[in-house]
This record gives sequence, C-alpha cells and structure tokens, in this order.
Amino acid sequence: MHVITVFVALSFLALGVSSAEHRRFTPRFTLEQITETRTLGQFTISRDGAWVAYTIAGYYYGFSVIPRFGEDNNIRVVSLASGEIRKLTSGPSPKTNPRFSPSGERVAFEAEGDIWIAEVATGAVKRVTGHLANDRSPTWSPDETRIAFVSNRPAAGRSARTDVWVVSAEGESRELFRLTDDGAVEEDPQWSPDGGAVAFTARHPDEHFYARGIFRVPAAGGTVTRLTSPDATTNFAPRWSPDGRRLAYLSDRSGYVHVWTMSPDGRDQREFDTGPHDSVSPHFAVAPVWSPDGQGILVSFNREGSFDLAALDAETGRVETIATGGGQYHEVGFTAEGEVVYSYENAWSPPDLYVRPRLASEPRQLTFSSHATFRKEHFANVERVALESLDGLKLGGFLLTPTGSRPGERLPAVVNIHTNSYGQFYDHWGPFFHYLVQSGYVMIMVDQRGSAGYGRAFREAAIGAWGTKTLDDVKAMAAYIKALPSVDPERVGVMGLSHGGYMTLLALTKVPELFRAGVDLMGPTDRRTAFLNRNRRLHIGERATEEETLELYDRVSPITSVADLRAPLLILHSDRDRNVAPSQSYGFVDELERHHKPHELVMYPDEAHGLADPEHQRDSYRRIVGFFHRYLGQRR
Repeated sequence: MHVITVFVALSFLALGVSSAEHRRFTPRFTLEQITETRTLGQFTISRDGAWVAYTIAGYYYGFSVIPRFGEDNNIRVVSLASGEIRKLTSGPSPKTNPRFSPSGERVAFEAEGDIWIAEVATGAVKRVTGHLANDRSPTWSPDETRIAFVSNRPAAGRSARTDVWVVSAEGESRELFRLTDDGAVEEDPQWSPDGGAVAFTARHPDEHFYARGIFRVPAAGGTVTRLTSPDATTNFAPRWSPDGRRLAYLSDRSGYVHVWTMSPDGRDQREFDTGPHDSVSPHFAVAPVWSPDGQGILVSFNREGSFDLAALDAETGRVETIATGGGQYHEVGFTAEGEVVYSYENAWSPPDLYVRPRLASEPRQLTFSSHATFRKEHFANVERVALESLDGLKLGGFLLTPTGSRPGERLPAVVNIHTNSYGQFYDHWGPFFHYLVQSGYVMIMVDQRGSAGYGRAFREAAIGAWGTKTLDDVKAMAAYIKALPSVDPERVGVMGLSHGGYMTLLALTKVPELFRAGVDLMGPTDRRTAFLNRNRRLHIGERATEEETLELYDRVSPITSVADLRAPLLILHSDRDRNVAPSQSYGFVDELERHHKPHELVMYPDEAHGLADPEHQRDSYRRIVGFFHRYLGQRR
C-alpha cells in the first residue's frame, strides 16, 4: 500500500494515544474481519423462479462498494430449490447488474464498461459491446435476440450524454442503434413482454432537479412518449406486468414514494398506499416485482431506517406486510411455487438470500455471508432516537452505545453525518461504526433535512438551505448528544463522508466551538467552484444580485473560514475521486498550512469516491480510531 500523507504536528492538542478508559473497551471482531467479509450485492431472479444470480459486494464506511476482491468479484447463481451455488464468471474485473434472459439460459451483465453475456449451463462468456464509453443496465428482448442498455456514448456534433441503445445479443458488429436522442438522461430500460416497446426513467436538464419521469419508446425506434406528468415529482423503476397490460413504478407524487400502476399509454393511474413510508433509498435498489401470475406486486418500504417487505394485491389494492421487525428486507421475486424470495440484513449480519413460503413462519436461508465472529452480542446497543432542529423540524436517527459501559460513566462521543445530501442512516450492516463505538464511544447518526425516507416535504426542506439550516440540524445533533448523561460534553467529535464530510468541515469552521476533533472523508471544501451547477443552485439558493449570491456561496464554503478552525482535523481522500475532486482537499490543506492549523491529510492512490481496496479501508479505519483516541480519549 502506498499513500500520500501530509502531516502538521498537533503540538498544543496532543493528549496521548490511548487512555485507560479506552483500553477497557475492546471490540470482539477485528478490522480485518470487517474488510475481508464478502457480502451479497445485486440480485436477479430467473423468470421460472428457479435461480437467482447475484454479485459480490463489500462495505466501506457503512455503505456498499464494489471491493477489490480479485477472483471473488464474480457473478454466482444459486438454485432456489436445492441451495446449490455455482460461480458463473471468472476473472478479476468486477461484474455488476446481472439480468437473466427470458429462458433463464443466459445472464447479461456489466464489466469493464461494457455489456457481456454468460451461458448459465457452461459458463461461456461473450463480450457484446466494446466502447470507451460506459455501457450498463442491460435488459433482454422477449425473443432474446437483442439487449437494450444505456450508454454515454457521444454523438456527432455534441458531447456525451446517457441514452438508451439496442444491441444484438450476437454483438454490436451485428446490430447497434441508438433508441433515444432527446437531451434527457435515461436510466433503467425495461423491454415490454410483447417486444414492441421499451419503458425507461429519464430526467430532462431543463426540469426541476428532482423531477424524473417514466417514458416509453417503440423498440424499433420512433417517438418517445411521456407516461407521467411533467412536474417536480420523482417517478422511476418501471416494471411491466407479465401480460404487458400494466406498468408498475415508484412515485412520490402523493408525498411519499409508493407503488403506482398505469396502462402502457399512461392512463388509469393507481396508487398502492403503504402509508407514510418511502419505497426508496439511495443505497439499496428498490423496485416493484410482479408475481408470475400478475396478481401481486412485491416491494419493500422504508420505516425509520428499516425496510419492511409488503405484498400488494394488484386487483384490490390490499397491502399485506409479510416481513417486518427491523433490519433490511428487500424484494427479489417469487419461486415457481409462489414462495417469496428476498434479501435480509441487519446491524450484526450482512445481507443474505432467503426463501419464505407465504404461510410459513421460518424462511430458508440460501447464502451465508457472515463471519463466525459476528454475533449480535458483540455489536453496540442501537436505539432509535428523535429530536428537533433549531427551527422545530423533527429529525430521526440512531444512537449507538458500547455494551461495556458502566452506570454513571461519561464517555466521549462522535456525531456521524451521513453521505449524500439525500442519504439516510439505516438499521443495516455497517460494522465499522459498531467497531468504533465498541472501542469506547457513544455515536449519534441522525438524518438531517433533505434525507431520504421521510417523504417529499422533508426532502424539499433542504432546498435553499445547504450550509444554513442543515448546519442548524448538526448543531441540534451536537446539543442532543452533549446532554446525554452517558456523554462527556467536552469530548465530542464529528465525522462524515462526502456530503457528511462537507458538513463536518462546515461545522468545524463556522461553529468552531461545537466539536473537539473532526474527520473528513472526501468532503467538498469550496462550494464556489461549482457555482453554475443546478444542484448547487437549488440547494444553496440564489439571491437577486451576483454579489449577494457570491457572498452566500462564501458563507457556505468551509475554506473561507479556515482561520477560525480550533479542532484538530484528519482528512482522508482518494486521487481518482470524480465526485469530489482531490483538489478540494489539497486547496483546503493549503489554507490550513497558511493559518498553521493542526491537520493530517491522507491521499489514497487508485481509488474513486470511497475506498475499494481492503488494505486502504483498514488503514483509514485505524487512522480514524487512533485519531479519536488521541484527541477525545482523555479528559481536559
């Protein structure tokens, strides 16, 4: 492993590496066990309900990544009848987004930026597309002769954008054509059962930032028809009924993301009300799944960070919750006998596949990802909490406390801010957070305004409020945890990745008395650099004049207040990050050095937005734990 480290001595804040208090807390699992655990990623079920194909995934900082597991990064198929597991592909490159052909004899998938096909019986693999662009999201035609996919291939006279394409299953040298060419960003194409049309999700650049619609285009090419209204609502994940007479999809038009159905021409819209819960997550793939007879729809819905599983009656609209009780239940499909197939994970157990007869109380577990050391009693105590922000907005999240704490003991604490402004904290597999807590900390993980899972109004509460009211939410989190009798209010730190890193830096620079130490993982430092980005304009807000707008962007950029920073800072970044350019951290470090502020920068090579190399993951985890031990580990 080679990392670039820039270190400025933390002279006046060095408090010792580890206190007796922290030596008493010892996690019962190791960082090596965390980073080497192979978990299940994406799933697809064969039309006959006999097989599920799945990918291998890993987790970094609580969220799924495509890890560098070498030969393990391949697609596997599991028999739903016998539990037999076979490795379908080989080679070190990651394989993602598998899709069974209608006959179940082949699986299309993504690898190396192209579309490939594997024969289920023999494992023979064929490359279908070959282009420097990113080809992804394959879907089969009913006769298996063609595959629709999305690609950002450029066209003559204009820059690249994402369109729907169609390629022959024999390869693009046989047939290849662009199906859409309208300036929108297309996603998730789905071929109709009769082969005549392709439905997809698209976002037009001239519409509201959150607006996404469902569209249909003739499979042979032609006019694109919009099936949902052109408004500010989010509509996505279209799925054809087996007979092709209905499209199920997800929409937040009623205020929460629910399943809706419509006819293929967009008429006869119908909502399936699963209550004040969103069937959406930026970190888990959620989509309606039709039963083979077309009479039911399987879907999961977000209940305060947990996902329940529901069966919807397509005729009556009745909603039946078939799996609940914490953790993450997510739809996969149905066996030929009508058994429900789903994935499940929770805080102490990584995701695995299960089969459950509708009337049976105990499911059959098909895959086994968990390490033998991972037991519920080895993980932190988890409690759902609610609090109010400074303006009275209700926020929810989780409080983690170490199992070895003593009555009356006051421990250091960490405020953890989630990645992605539209992110969320979940009751799911995220072992590093538990490792840190079991090392002697209290941790609060609260969803700030704009987060997923709480309906459209809560999401839109962040519009025009990045760095202002969202910072007030962080202040409320800090006040809540400092008031707990189990927390030493003088020893509270903050950390976050991506948007969480940005909020970490904003809190440390704009409210320097709030936290005693901070860890920023790949967070933006200067909001002025993306001034014309419509996402920034929407969420930060605009003023009447250019001068007022620039002043606002200065105010919500951590780099403009480095002189006020008081706490030591650990910055972790990667040199191939396309979401947050490494220059954001380098520029921030220049300001830190100019003002003689204590900090450490670690730049990981050959990594994107998140760390995929297990060795890099372990190194970053050790640095985070050691950093908090050093600066929160002893009382002042």
